[in-house]
Amino acid sequence: MLTPSALRFLAFLPDHAGNPLHFGSDVAKAVTDLTKSITRHDPDLGPLRNVAGCLLWTAVRPVDVPILVSADGRSCSVGWSFDDTRRASSVGRWGGFVTIARDPQGRWSVYRSADGVMTACAIRIRGGLIVASQMPAWLLKAVGIVPDIDWNVIAAVLGDPTITGHQSALRGVVMIPPGCRMDGDVSGGDVVGAHAARHLRIKTIWDPCAIARKARAMPVAVAEKTLRGAVDEAVGAWGSVADHMLLELSGGLDSSILAGTLGTLLPDRRITLVNASTIQAGGDERRYARDVAKLCKRQLVEIDADRRVLDVAELRDLAHPSEPILYGLDAGHDMQMTAHAHAVGADAIFTGQGGDAIFYQMPDLTIAVDAFRLWGWRAVFSTRTRDITRRAQRSIWSAWASMLADQFGRSSSSERFPSPMATPAAAEQAGTYIHPWLTGLKDLPPAKARQVEAVAHSQIFYGPTLRAQSTLFVHPLLSQPVVEACLSIPIPILTGGRGDRQRARAAFADRLPTSVAQRHSKGEAASHYSLAVMNAVTDLRSLLLDGRLVSQGLLDRAALDAALNAETLLWKDVARPLMLYASIEAWIRYWERA
Repeated sequence: MLTPSALRFLAFLPDHAGNPLHFGSDVAKAVTDLTKSITRHDPDLGPLRNVAGCLLWTAVRPVDVPILVSADGRSCSVGWSFDDTRRASSVGRWGGFVTIARDPQGRWSVYRSADGVMTACAIRIRGGLIVASQMPAWLLKAVGIVPDIDWNVIAAVLGDPTITGHQSALRGVVMIPPGCRMDGDVSGGDVVGAHAARHLRIKTIWDPCAIARKARAMPVAVAEKTLRGAVDEAVGAWGSVADHMLLELSGGLDSSILAGTLGTLLPDRRITLVNASTIQAGGDERRYARDVAKLCKRQLVEIDADRRVLDVAELRDLAHPSEPILYGLDAGHDMQMTAHAHAVGADAIFTGQGGDAIFYQMPDLTIAVDAFRLWGWRAVFSTRTRDITRRAQRSIWSAWASMLADQFGRSSSSERFPSPMATPAAAEQAGTYIHPWLTGLKDLPPAKARQVEAVAHSQIFYGPTLRAQSTLFVHPLLSQPVVEACLSIPIPILTGGRGDRQRARAAFADRLPTSVAQRHSKGEAASHYSLAVMNAVTDLRSLLLDGRLVSQGLLDRAALDAALNAETLLWKDVARPLMLYASIEAWIRYWERA
Protein backbone atom coordinates (compact mmCIF):
# COMPACT_ATOMS: atom_id res chain seq x y z
CA MET A 1 0.00 0.00 0.00
CA LEU A 2 1.18 3.52 -0.78
CA THR A 3 2.63 5.23 2.29
CA PRO A 4 2.89 9.02 2.09
CA SER A 5 5.44 9.12 4.87
CA ALA A 6 8.16 8.01 2.45
CA LEU A 7 10.03 11.20 1.48
CA ARG A 8 12.93 11.47 -0.95
CA PHE A 9 14.24 14.58 0.81
CA LEU A 10 13.31 17.27 3.32
CA ALA A 11 15.10 20.61 3.73
CA PHE A 12 14.74 23.47 6.19
CA LEU A 13 15.83 26.81 4.69
CA PRO A 14 16.29 29.36 7.50
CA ASP A 15 15.50 33.03 7.09
CA HIS A 16 18.97 34.16 8.17
CA ALA A 17 22.39 33.21 6.87
CA GLY A 18 24.67 31.16 9.08
CA ASN A 19 24.40 27.90 10.95
CA PRO A 20 20.67 27.16 11.50
CA LEU A 21 21.50 25.11 14.60
CA HIS A 22 22.75 28.26 16.34
CA PHE A 23 19.67 30.41 15.76
CA GLY A 24 16.98 31.48 18.20
CA SER A 25 14.32 29.52 20.01
CA ASP A 26 11.80 29.44 17.13
CA VAL A 27 14.27 27.81 14.74
CA ALA A 28 15.66 25.49 17.41
CA LYS A 29 12.16 24.32 18.33
CA ALA A 30 11.23 23.82 14.66
CA VAL A 31 14.34 21.71 14.06
CA THR A 32 13.72 19.67 17.22
CA ASP A 33 10.08 19.04 16.29
CA LEU A 34 11.08 18.09 12.74
CA THR A 35 13.74 15.67 13.92
CA LYS A 36 11.34 13.95 16.33
CA SER A 37 8.62 13.64 13.65
CA ILE A 38 11.05 12.27 11.08
CA THR A 39 12.31 9.66 13.54
CA ARG A 40 8.74 8.59 14.22
CA HIS A 41 7.16 8.77 10.76
CA ASP A 42 9.97 8.38 8.22
CA PRO A 43 13.03 6.69 9.75
CA ASP A 44 14.40 6.01 6.25
CA LEU A 45 15.34 9.69 5.96
CA GLY A 46 19.07 9.87 6.59
CA PRO A 47 20.91 11.80 9.29
CA LEU A 48 20.55 15.57 9.58
CA ARG A 49 23.18 17.49 7.58
CA ASN A 50 24.06 21.17 7.41
CA VAL A 51 24.58 21.60 3.65
CA ALA A 52 24.92 24.90 1.77
CA GLY A 53 23.35 26.78 4.66
CA CYS A 54 20.25 24.60 4.96
CA LEU A 55 19.35 21.62 7.11
CA LEU A 56 18.87 18.58 4.89
CA TRP A 57 17.58 15.05 5.30
CA THR A 58 17.67 12.62 2.34
CA ALA A 59 16.38 9.08 1.95
CA VAL A 60 18.81 6.22 2.48
CA ARG A 61 16.22 3.48 1.86
CA PRO A 62 14.79 2.08 -0.32
CA VAL A 63 16.75 4.44 -2.60
CA ASP A 64 19.91 6.19 -1.47
CA VAL A 65 19.36 9.72 -2.79
CA PRO A 66 22.65 11.37 -3.82
CA ILE A 67 23.69 14.90 -2.79
CA LEU A 68 25.99 17.13 -4.85
CA VAL A 69 27.40 20.31 -3.24
CA SER A 70 28.72 23.14 -5.41
CA ALA A 71 32.38 24.14 -5.25
CA ASP A 72 31.56 27.46 -3.55
CA GLY A 73 29.32 25.74 -1.01
CA ARG A 74 26.34 27.99 -1.77
CA SER A 75 24.12 25.39 -3.41
CA CYS A 76 23.39 21.70 -3.35
CA SER A 77 21.52 19.32 -5.65
CA VAL A 78 19.45 16.46 -4.29
CA GLY A 79 18.89 13.58 -6.69
CA TRP A 80 20.37 12.36 -9.96
CA SER A 81 21.98 14.83 -12.37
CA PHE A 82 23.86 14.27 -15.63
CA ASP A 83 26.08 16.38 -17.88
CA ASP A 84 24.45 17.76 -21.02
CA THR A 85 26.62 16.13 -23.67
CA ARG A 86 24.78 17.92 -26.49
CA ARG A 87 25.52 21.40 -25.08
CA ALA A 88 22.04 22.31 -26.32
CA SER A 89 20.19 22.82 -23.06
CA SER A 90 19.41 26.21 -21.62
CA VAL A 91 19.89 24.96 -18.05
CA GLY A 92 23.07 22.91 -18.21
CA ARG A 93 22.71 19.63 -16.31
CA TRP A 94 19.63 17.46 -16.60
CA GLY A 95 18.14 14.54 -14.68
CA GLY A 96 15.93 14.02 -11.64
CA PHE A 97 17.09 16.53 -9.05
CA VAL A 98 16.21 19.59 -7.00
CA THR A 99 18.80 22.34 -6.53
CA ILE A 100 18.69 24.56 -3.44
CA ALA A 101 20.77 27.73 -3.60
CA ARG A 102 21.29 30.91 -1.58
CA ASP A 103 22.61 34.16 -3.05
CA PRO A 104 25.00 36.55 -1.22
CA GLN A 105 22.01 38.58 0.00
CA GLY A 106 20.60 35.51 1.74
CA ARG A 107 17.70 34.87 -0.67
CA TRP A 108 16.83 31.26 -1.33
CA SER A 109 15.91 29.70 -4.68
CA VAL A 110 14.82 26.15 -5.41
CA TYR A 111 15.04 24.71 -8.94
CA ARG A 112 13.37 21.46 -9.97
CA SER A 113 14.83 19.73 -13.03
CA ALA A 114 12.68 19.48 -16.16
CA ASP A 115 12.53 15.67 -16.15
CA GLY A 116 10.07 15.60 -13.26
CA VAL A 117 11.58 12.54 -11.55
CA MET A 118 12.18 14.39 -8.27
CA THR A 119 9.10 16.21 -6.99
CA ALA A 120 9.29 19.31 -4.80
CA CYS A 121 6.89 21.48 -2.83
CA ALA A 122 7.34 24.19 -0.20
CA ILE A 123 5.59 25.81 2.71
CA ARG A 124 6.46 28.86 4.82
CA ILE A 125 6.89 28.42 8.57
CA ARG A 126 8.19 30.70 11.31
CA GLY A 127 11.93 30.96 10.83
CA GLY A 128 12.14 29.87 7.19
CA LEU A 129 10.93 27.49 4.49
CA ILE A 130 10.29 23.77 4.43
CA VAL A 131 11.00 22.19 1.02
CA ALA A 132 10.30 18.49 0.56
CA SER A 133 9.38 15.89 -2.04
CA GLN A 134 5.92 15.68 -0.43
CA MET A 135 3.96 17.40 2.34
CA PRO A 136 2.35 14.54 4.29
CA ALA A 137 -0.03 15.33 7.13
CA TRP A 138 2.52 14.41 9.82
CA LEU A 139 4.98 16.94 8.42
CA LEU A 140 2.43 19.77 8.33
CA LYS A 141 1.43 18.91 11.89
CA ALA A 142 5.05 18.95 13.00
CA VAL A 143 5.52 22.53 11.77
CA GLY A 144 2.17 23.77 13.07
CA ILE A 145 0.29 24.07 9.77
CA VAL A 146 -3.43 23.16 9.66
CA PRO A 147 -4.32 21.69 6.22
CA ASP A 148 -6.95 23.61 4.26
CA ILE A 149 -8.39 22.34 0.97
CA ASP A 150 -8.57 24.76 -1.97
CA TRP A 151 -11.89 23.87 -3.60
CA ASN A 152 -11.20 25.96 -6.69
CA VAL A 153 -8.19 23.78 -7.46
CA ILE A 154 -10.24 20.63 -6.86
CA ALA A 155 -12.89 21.90 -9.31
CA ALA A 156 -10.23 22.53 -11.95
CA VAL A 157 -8.64 19.10 -11.39
CA LEU A 158 -11.94 17.41 -12.32
CA GLY A 159 -11.49 18.80 -15.83
CA ASP A 160 -7.72 18.48 -16.01
CA PRO A 161 -6.12 15.94 -13.63
CA THR A 162 -2.62 16.98 -14.67
CA ILE A 163 -3.02 20.18 -12.65
CA THR A 164 -1.99 18.12 -9.62
CA GLY A 165 1.54 18.07 -11.03
CA HIS A 166 2.02 21.83 -10.74
CA GLN A 167 -0.69 23.21 -8.41
CA SER A 168 -1.39 22.02 -4.88
CA ALA A 169 -4.97 21.65 -3.69
CA LEU A 170 -3.78 22.41 -0.13
CA ARG A 171 -3.66 26.12 0.61
CA GLY A 172 -0.20 27.39 1.44
CA VAL A 173 1.60 24.43 -0.14
CA VAL A 174 3.50 25.63 -3.21
CA MET A 175 4.32 22.97 -5.81
CA ILE A 176 7.40 23.66 -7.88
CA PRO A 177 6.66 22.55 -11.46
CA PRO A 178 9.42 20.74 -13.38
CA GLY A 179 11.81 23.07 -15.16
CA CYS A 180 10.86 25.91 -12.82
CA ARG A 181 12.54 27.80 -10.01
CA MET A 182 10.90 29.07 -6.85
CA ASP A 183 12.16 32.40 -5.58
CA GLY A 184 10.86 34.49 -2.73
CA ASP A 185 11.54 36.85 0.08
CA VAL A 186 11.25 34.49 3.02
CA SER A 187 12.99 36.72 5.48
CA GLY A 188 11.30 38.05 8.55
CA GLY A 189 7.89 37.84 9.89
CA ASP A 190 5.39 35.59 11.43
CA VAL A 191 3.39 35.15 8.22
CA VAL A 192 3.15 31.42 7.61
CA GLY A 193 1.21 28.87 5.60
CA ALA A 194 -1.35 30.03 3.03
CA HIS A 195 -0.81 33.75 3.62
CA ALA A 196 2.91 33.44 2.91
CA ALA A 197 2.49 31.51 -0.36
CA ARG A 198 2.07 34.70 -2.40
CA HIS A 199 5.66 35.65 -1.52
CA LEU A 200 6.98 32.49 -3.19
CA ARG A 201 7.25 33.18 -6.90
CA ILE A 202 7.57 30.56 -9.64
CA LYS A 203 9.72 31.34 -12.68
CA THR A 204 10.03 29.12 -15.77
CA ILE A 205 13.69 28.34 -16.45
CA TRP A 206 13.34 25.48 -18.94
CA ASP A 207 10.82 26.60 -21.57
CA PRO A 208 9.61 23.95 -24.05
CA CYS A 209 7.76 26.55 -26.14
CA ALA A 210 11.03 28.42 -26.72
CA ILE A 211 12.64 25.19 -27.92
CA ALA A 212 9.66 24.34 -30.13
CA ARG A 213 9.74 27.77 -31.81
CA LYS A 214 13.21 26.95 -33.15
CA ALA A 215 12.03 23.79 -34.95
CA ARG A 216 13.13 23.98 -38.58
CA ALA A 217 12.83 21.76 -41.62
CA MET A 218 15.57 19.14 -41.75
CA PRO A 219 16.40 16.03 -43.77
CA VAL A 220 14.75 12.86 -42.54
CA ALA A 221 18.15 11.30 -41.87
CA VAL A 222 19.10 14.19 -39.59
CA ALA A 223 15.81 13.89 -37.69
CA GLU A 224 16.34 10.17 -37.13
CA LYS A 225 19.94 10.70 -36.01
CA THR A 226 18.76 13.40 -33.58
CA LEU A 227 16.14 11.08 -32.07
CA ARG A 228 18.52 8.17 -31.74
CA GLY A 229 21.27 10.25 -30.15
CA ALA A 230 18.93 11.78 -27.58
CA VAL A 231 17.36 8.46 -26.56
CA ASP A 232 20.81 6.89 -26.28
CA GLU A 233 21.95 9.73 -24.02
CA ALA A 234 18.92 9.48 -21.73
CA VAL A 235 18.78 5.68 -21.51
CA GLY A 236 22.55 5.41 -21.08
CA ALA A 237 22.56 7.94 -18.26
CA TRP A 238 19.65 6.46 -16.33
CA GLY A 239 20.94 2.94 -16.95
CA SER A 240 24.27 3.90 -15.39
CA VAL A 241 22.72 4.52 -11.96
CA ALA A 242 21.09 1.08 -11.66
CA ASP A 243 22.68 -2.34 -11.38
CA HIS A 244 19.47 -4.19 -12.20
CA MET A 245 16.55 -2.66 -14.11
CA LEU A 246 13.01 -3.88 -14.47
CA LEU A 247 11.40 -2.65 -17.70
CA GLU A 248 7.63 -2.66 -18.06
CA LEU A 249 7.39 -4.01 -21.61
CA SER A 250 3.90 -3.60 -23.05
CA GLY A 251 4.81 -4.75 -26.55
CA GLY A 252 4.09 -1.30 -27.95
CA LEU A 253 6.58 0.89 -29.77
CA ASP A 254 7.83 3.07 -26.90
CA SER A 255 8.74 0.40 -24.36
CA SER A 256 10.16 -1.74 -27.19
CA ILE A 257 12.51 1.10 -28.17
CA LEU A 258 13.68 1.24 -24.55
CA ALA A 259 14.24 -2.51 -24.44
CA GLY A 260 16.26 -2.46 -27.66
CA THR A 261 18.29 0.55 -26.55
CA LEU A 262 19.03 -0.88 -23.10
CA GLY A 263 20.13 -4.15 -24.68
CA THR A 264 22.39 -2.34 -27.15
CA LEU A 265 23.98 0.14 -24.75
CA LEU A 266 24.17 -2.08 -21.65
CA PRO A 267 24.57 -5.64 -22.93
CA ASP A 268 26.12 -6.91 -19.69
CA ARG A 269 23.67 -5.22 -17.32
CA ARG A 270 20.87 -7.18 -15.60
CA ILE A 271 17.57 -6.25 -17.24
CA THR A 272 14.26 -7.95 -16.43
CA LEU A 273 11.43 -7.53 -18.94
CA VAL A 274 7.91 -7.82 -17.53
CA ASN A 275 4.72 -7.87 -19.62
CA ALA A 276 1.26 -7.55 -18.06
CA SER A 277 -1.63 -8.64 -20.27
CA THR A 278 -5.39 -8.51 -19.82
CA ILE A 279 -8.00 -10.95 -20.99
CA GLN A 280 -10.03 -8.17 -22.60
CA ALA A 281 -9.73 -7.23 -26.26
CA GLY A 282 -6.76 -5.00 -27.03
CA GLY A 283 -4.97 -5.72 -23.77
CA ASP A 284 -3.00 -8.82 -24.77
CA GLU A 285 0.25 -7.82 -26.47
CA ARG A 286 2.32 -10.79 -25.38
CA ARG A 287 3.31 -11.85 -28.89
CA TYR A 288 4.94 -8.48 -29.54
CA ALA A 289 6.68 -8.51 -26.16
CA ARG A 290 7.99 -12.02 -26.86
CA ASP A 291 9.46 -10.87 -30.17
CA VAL A 292 11.19 -7.96 -28.41
CA ALA A 293 12.60 -10.22 -25.69
CA LYS A 294 13.87 -12.67 -28.30
CA LEU A 295 15.66 -9.93 -30.24
CA CYS A 296 17.17 -8.51 -27.02
CA LYS A 297 18.08 -11.98 -25.80
CA ARG A 298 16.42 -11.33 -22.47
CA GLN A 299 14.02 -13.42 -20.46
CA LEU A 300 10.44 -12.17 -20.45
CA VAL A 301 8.26 -12.48 -17.36
CA GLU A 302 4.57 -12.65 -18.30
CA ILE A 303 1.88 -11.84 -15.76
CA ASP A 304 -1.88 -11.47 -15.93
CA ALA A 305 -3.02 -7.98 -15.05
CA ASP A 306 -4.66 -7.87 -11.65
CA ARG A 307 -8.42 -7.44 -12.10
CA ARG A 308 -8.60 -5.64 -8.76
CA VAL A 309 -7.67 -2.34 -10.37
CA LEU A 310 -9.66 -0.18 -8.00
CA ASP A 311 -10.06 -1.02 -4.33
CA VAL A 312 -12.45 1.58 -2.90
CA ALA A 313 -12.00 0.37 0.68
CA GLU A 314 -8.24 0.79 0.33
CA LEU A 315 -8.69 4.30 -1.06
CA ARG A 316 -10.84 5.20 1.94
CA ASP A 317 -8.35 3.85 4.48
CA LEU A 318 -5.22 5.25 2.83
CA ALA A 319 -3.19 8.01 4.50
CA HIS A 320 -3.09 10.09 1.36
CA PRO A 321 -0.07 12.09 0.16
CA SER A 322 -0.33 15.84 -0.39
CA GLU A 323 -1.63 15.42 -3.93
CA PRO A 324 -4.43 13.11 -5.15
CA ILE A 325 -3.32 9.77 -6.54
CA LEU A 326 -4.29 9.98 -10.20
CA TYR A 327 -1.67 7.92 -12.08
CA GLY A 328 -1.20 4.99 -9.71
CA LEU A 329 -4.93 4.19 -9.63
CA ASP A 330 -4.31 0.80 -11.22
CA ALA A 331 -3.37 -0.48 -7.79
CA GLY A 332 -3.08 -4.06 -8.97
CA HIS A 333 -0.50 -3.17 -11.63
CA ASP A 334 1.34 -0.90 -9.22
CA MET A 335 1.63 -3.66 -6.60
CA GLN A 336 2.48 -6.37 -9.14
CA MET A 337 5.37 -4.42 -10.67
CA THR A 338 6.66 -3.40 -7.25
CA ALA A 339 6.55 -7.01 -6.04
CA HIS A 340 8.38 -8.26 -9.15
CA ALA A 341 11.06 -5.59 -8.77
CA HIS A 342 11.65 -6.68 -5.18
CA ALA A 343 11.56 -10.36 -6.10
CA VAL A 344 14.31 -10.09 -8.72
CA GLY A 345 16.31 -7.49 -6.80
CA ALA A 346 15.82 -4.65 -9.30
CA ASP A 347 16.89 -1.24 -8.06
CA ALA A 348 15.08 0.71 -10.79
CA ILE A 349 11.82 0.44 -12.76
CA PHE A 350 11.65 1.91 -16.26
CA THR A 351 8.56 2.44 -18.43
CA GLY A 352 7.87 3.79 -21.91
CA GLN A 353 5.41 6.40 -20.65
CA GLY A 354 5.55 9.70 -22.51
CA GLY A 355 6.40 8.19 -25.88
CA ASP A 356 3.00 9.03 -27.37
CA ALA A 357 3.60 12.69 -26.53
CA ILE A 358 7.19 13.14 -27.65
CA PHE A 359 6.97 11.00 -30.82
CA TYR A 360 3.48 12.43 -31.51
CA GLN A 361 1.17 9.45 -31.74
CA MET A 362 -1.96 11.62 -32.14
CA PRO A 363 -3.38 11.30 -35.70
CA ASP A 364 -5.12 14.61 -36.43
CA LEU A 365 -5.41 17.25 -39.13
CA THR A 366 -3.46 19.87 -37.21
CA ILE A 367 -0.39 18.14 -38.68
CA ALA A 368 -1.57 19.31 -42.11
CA VAL A 369 -1.66 22.88 -40.82
CA ASP A 370 1.89 22.50 -39.50
CA ALA A 371 2.90 21.14 -42.91
CA PHE A 372 1.46 24.21 -44.65
CA ARG A 373 3.30 26.54 -42.28
CA LEU A 374 6.52 24.58 -42.86
CA TRP A 375 6.45 24.10 -46.64
CA GLY A 376 3.87 26.62 -47.83
CA TRP A 377 1.82 25.86 -50.94
CA ARG A 378 3.99 22.84 -51.73
CA ALA A 379 2.23 21.06 -48.90
CA VAL A 380 -1.26 21.43 -50.42
CA PHE A 381 -0.87 18.69 -53.04
CA SER A 382 1.98 16.86 -51.33
CA THR A 383 1.92 13.12 -50.69
CA ARG A 384 2.78 14.04 -47.10
CA THR A 385 -0.62 15.70 -46.70
CA ARG A 386 -2.37 12.66 -48.16
CA ASP A 387 -0.52 10.46 -45.67
CA ILE A 388 -1.70 12.77 -42.87
CA THR A 389 -5.35 12.47 -43.95
CA ARG A 390 -5.09 8.67 -44.18
CA ARG A 391 -3.76 8.44 -40.64
CA ALA A 392 -6.47 10.80 -39.39
CA GLN A 393 -9.11 8.91 -41.42
CA ARG A 394 -10.26 12.17 -42.97
CA SER A 395 -10.57 13.47 -46.52
CA ILE A 396 -8.05 15.66 -48.32
CA TRP A 397 -10.77 18.32 -48.42
CA SER A 398 -10.78 18.38 -44.62
CA ALA A 399 -7.03 18.92 -44.61
CA TRP A 400 -7.31 21.79 -47.07
CA ALA A 401 -10.12 23.31 -44.99
CA SER A 402 -7.88 23.16 -41.90
CA MET A 403 -5.06 24.88 -43.77
CA LEU A 404 -7.43 27.61 -44.95
CA ALA A 405 -8.92 28.10 -41.48
CA ASP A 406 -5.42 28.55 -40.08
CA GLN A 407 -4.75 31.34 -42.55
CA PHE A 408 -7.68 33.21 -41.02
CA GLY A 409 -6.51 32.54 -37.47
CA ARG A 410 -9.18 29.96 -36.66
CA SER A 411 -7.13 26.86 -35.99
CA SER A 412 -7.05 25.42 -32.49
CA SER A 413 -4.88 22.75 -30.91
CA SER A 414 -5.81 22.79 -27.25
CA GLU A 415 -6.89 19.45 -25.87
CA ARG A 416 -9.22 19.03 -22.93
CA PHE A 417 -9.78 16.11 -20.63
CA PRO A 418 -13.31 14.69 -20.56
CA SER A 419 -15.18 15.47 -17.35
CA PRO A 420 -18.66 14.23 -18.24
CA MET A 421 -20.15 14.52 -14.76
CA ALA A 422 -18.73 17.87 -13.65
CA THR A 423 -21.23 20.63 -12.91
CA PRO A 424 -21.16 24.01 -14.74
CA ALA A 425 -19.72 25.56 -11.56
CA ALA A 426 -16.77 23.16 -11.72
CA ALA A 427 -16.39 23.65 -15.48
CA GLU A 428 -15.91 27.37 -14.93
CA GLN A 429 -12.61 26.59 -13.22
CA ALA A 430 -11.27 24.74 -16.29
CA GLY A 431 -8.25 26.53 -17.67
CA THR A 432 -7.76 28.61 -14.52
CA TYR A 433 -4.52 26.90 -13.53
CA ILE A 434 -2.19 26.77 -16.52
CA HIS A 435 1.07 24.87 -16.46
CA PRO A 436 3.98 27.36 -16.71
CA TRP A 437 5.20 25.48 -19.78
CA LEU A 438 2.02 26.33 -21.71
CA THR A 439 1.99 30.11 -21.57
CA GLY A 440 3.63 30.49 -25.00
CA LEU A 441 1.50 28.09 -27.04
CA LYS A 442 -0.15 30.73 -29.24
CA ASP A 443 3.09 31.37 -31.14
CA LEU A 444 3.41 27.71 -32.18
CA PRO A 445 1.92 25.74 -35.10
CA PRO A 446 -1.13 23.85 -33.76
CA ALA A 447 0.29 20.31 -33.84
CA LYS A 448 3.54 21.46 -32.24
CA ALA A 449 1.48 23.28 -29.58
CA ARG A 450 -0.44 20.07 -28.93
CA GLN A 451 2.84 18.20 -28.55
CA VAL A 452 4.01 20.69 -25.88
CA GLU A 453 0.65 20.27 -24.10
CA ALA A 454 1.03 16.50 -24.19
CA VAL A 455 4.55 16.72 -22.75
CA ALA A 456 3.28 18.92 -19.90
CA HIS A 457 0.35 16.59 -19.25
CA SER A 458 2.72 13.59 -19.18
CA GLN A 459 4.21 14.90 -15.93
CA ILE A 460 1.25 13.21 -14.23
CA PHE A 461 3.25 9.97 -14.59
CA TYR A 462 5.54 11.23 -11.82
CA GLY A 463 2.67 11.49 -9.36
CA PRO A 464 2.67 9.38 -6.18
CA THR A 465 2.77 5.61 -6.78
CA LEU A 466 3.94 2.59 -4.83
CA ARG A 467 6.62 1.96 -7.47
CA ALA A 468 8.01 5.49 -7.05
CA GLN A 469 8.18 5.04 -3.27
CA SER A 470 9.72 1.58 -3.41
CA THR A 471 12.51 2.12 -5.93
CA LEU A 472 13.90 4.51 -8.52
CA PHE A 473 10.99 4.92 -10.94
CA VAL A 474 11.85 6.58 -14.26
CA HIS A 475 10.21 7.24 -17.63
CA PRO A 476 13.37 7.74 -19.74
CA LEU A 477 11.50 9.03 -22.80
CA LEU A 478 10.41 12.06 -20.74
CA SER A 479 14.06 12.91 -20.04
CA GLN A 480 15.12 16.41 -21.01
CA PRO A 481 17.45 15.37 -23.91
CA VAL A 482 14.70 13.34 -25.57
CA VAL A 483 12.00 15.97 -25.10
CA GLU A 484 14.28 18.71 -26.46
CA ALA A 485 15.18 16.60 -29.48
CA CYS A 486 11.55 15.86 -30.32
CA LEU A 487 10.49 19.48 -29.82
CA SER A 488 13.21 20.59 -32.24
CA ILE A 489 11.77 18.49 -35.09
CA PRO A 490 8.67 19.82 -36.94
CA ILE A 491 5.69 17.52 -36.45
CA PRO A 492 5.17 16.72 -40.18
CA ILE A 493 8.75 15.40 -40.27
CA LEU A 494 8.48 13.62 -36.90
CA THR A 495 5.32 11.79 -38.02
CA GLY A 496 6.13 11.63 -41.76
CA GLY A 497 4.69 8.70 -43.68
CA ARG A 498 1.58 6.61 -43.34
CA GLY A 499 2.78 4.78 -40.24
CA ASP A 500 2.28 5.71 -36.63
CA ARG A 501 5.30 7.58 -35.14
CA GLN A 502 7.19 6.91 -38.36
CA ARG A 503 10.50 8.67 -37.58
CA ALA A 504 10.85 6.85 -34.27
CA ARG A 505 10.16 3.50 -35.97
CA ALA A 506 12.75 4.21 -38.63
CA ALA A 507 15.36 5.59 -36.21
CA PHE A 508 15.31 2.42 -34.11
CA ALA A 509 14.43 -0.14 -36.79
CA ASP A 510 17.56 -2.19 -36.09
CA ARG A 511 16.61 -2.47 -32.41
CA LEU A 512 13.01 -3.56 -33.03
CA PRO A 513 11.56 -6.85 -34.20
CA THR A 514 9.77 -6.61 -37.54
CA SER A 515 6.40 -7.22 -35.89
CA VAL A 516 6.77 -4.06 -33.77
CA ALA A 517 8.54 -1.91 -36.37
CA GLN A 518 5.75 -2.49 -38.89
CA ARG A 519 2.87 -2.48 -36.43
CA HIS A 520 0.17 0.17 -36.90
CA SER A 521 -2.19 -0.78 -34.05
CA LYS A 522 -1.94 0.21 -30.39
CA GLY A 523 -2.90 -1.66 -27.24
CA GLU A 524 -6.00 -0.52 -25.38
CA ALA A 525 -7.05 -1.27 -21.80
CA ALA A 526 -10.39 0.57 -21.71
CA SER A 527 -12.42 -2.63 -21.34
CA HIS A 528 -10.10 -3.78 -18.55
CA TYR A 529 -10.82 -0.64 -16.54
CA SER A 530 -14.54 -0.76 -17.32
CA LEU A 531 -14.72 -4.28 -15.89
CA ALA A 532 -12.77 -3.19 -12.81
CA VAL A 533 -15.19 -0.32 -12.17
CA MET A 534 -18.15 -2.68 -12.69
CA ASN A 535 -16.77 -4.95 -9.99
CA ALA A 536 -16.50 -1.97 -7.60
CA VAL A 537 -19.72 -0.20 -8.61
CA THR A 538 -21.53 -0.73 -5.28
CA ASP A 539 -18.66 0.77 -3.28
CA LEU A 540 -18.29 3.58 -5.80
CA ARG A 541 -21.95 4.52 -5.46
CA SER A 542 -21.56 4.64 -1.69
CA LEU A 543 -18.43 6.80 -1.96
CA LEU A 544 -19.50 9.25 -4.65
CA LEU A 545 -23.26 9.79 -4.69
CA ASP A 546 -23.33 11.38 -1.26
CA GLY A 547 -19.73 12.50 -1.24
CA ARG A 548 -18.03 15.86 -0.78
CA LEU A 549 -17.64 16.50 -4.51
CA VAL A 550 -21.42 16.33 -4.86
CA SER A 551 -22.15 18.34 -1.71
CA GLN A 552 -19.73 21.06 -2.87
CA GLY A 553 -21.63 21.30 -6.17
CA LEU A 554 -18.72 20.06 -8.29
CA LEU A 555 -20.14 16.75 -9.53
CA ASP A 556 -23.65 16.22 -10.87
CA ARG A 557 -25.30 13.57 -8.68
CA ALA A 558 -27.85 12.58 -11.33
CA ALA A 559 -25.12 12.13 -13.93
CA LEU A 560 -23.09 10.03 -11.49
CA ASP A 561 -26.11 7.90 -10.71
CA ALA A 562 -26.67 7.26 -14.41
CA ALA A 563 -23.01 6.42 -15.01
CA LEU A 564 -22.67 4.03 -12.08
CA ASN A 565 -24.57 1.11 -13.54
CA ALA A 566 -23.48 -1.93 -15.49
CA GLU A 567 -25.15 -0.99 -18.79
CA THR A 568 -23.52 2.44 -18.96
CA LEU A 569 -20.12 1.03 -18.06
CA LEU A 570 -20.51 -1.62 -20.74
CA TRP A 571 -21.24 0.80 -23.58
CA LYS A 572 -19.66 4.11 -22.57
CA ASP A 573 -16.03 4.90 -21.78
CA VAL A 574 -16.64 6.50 -18.37
CA ALA A 575 -14.50 4.18 -16.23
CA ARG A 576 -11.45 6.44 -16.09
CA PRO A 577 -13.30 9.59 -14.96
CA LEU A 578 -15.07 7.55 -12.28
CA MET A 579 -11.76 6.19 -11.01
CA LEU A 580 -10.36 9.72 -10.87
CA TYR A 581 -13.41 11.01 -9.01
CA ALA A 582 -13.12 8.19 -6.48
CA SER A 583 -9.49 8.97 -5.75
CA ILE A 584 -10.15 12.71 -5.42
CA GLU A 585 -13.13 12.06 -3.13
CA ALA A 586 -11.05 9.78 -0.88
CA TRP A 587 -8.25 12.38 -0.83
CA ILE A 588 -10.67 15.12 0.24
CA ARG A 589 -12.11 13.04 3.09
CA TYR A 590 -8.63 12.16 4.36
CA TRP A 591 -7.40 15.76 4.39
CA GLU A 592 -10.60 17.03 5.98
CA ARG A 593 -10.02 14.56 8.81
CA ALA A 594 -6.36 15.61 8.98
